[in-house]
Amino acid sequence: MLLELAIMALTAGHHVNLNWEESTPQVEFNIYRSYQGPDGPWRKLNVSSPWPYLTYSDWQVRAGRTYWYYVTAVSGGMESAPSEVAEATVPTP
Repeated sequence: MLLELAIMALTAGHHVNLNWEESTPQVEFNIYRSYQGPDGPWRKLNVSSPWPYLTYSDWQVRAGRTYWYYVTAVSGGMESAPSEVAEATVPTP
């Protein structure tokens, strides 16, 4: 499965809002995060099942820390290649 996924990460207070667009309807998504750098290691945030929306809010972040994210599309049990990596630094209060 080959899809074009564009991801954007924006900080809002003490969380990170992720938004992405997909080019194929009727897909769901896996969301991955790293706090060690853009090359990982990566942890899947939606553990139990694929995410059905084009947005995700990550509340499990710390002030002053930078996070990296990517998404994959899931359809029919197949997972696409990763999107580009988005970066967000959570502001210190």
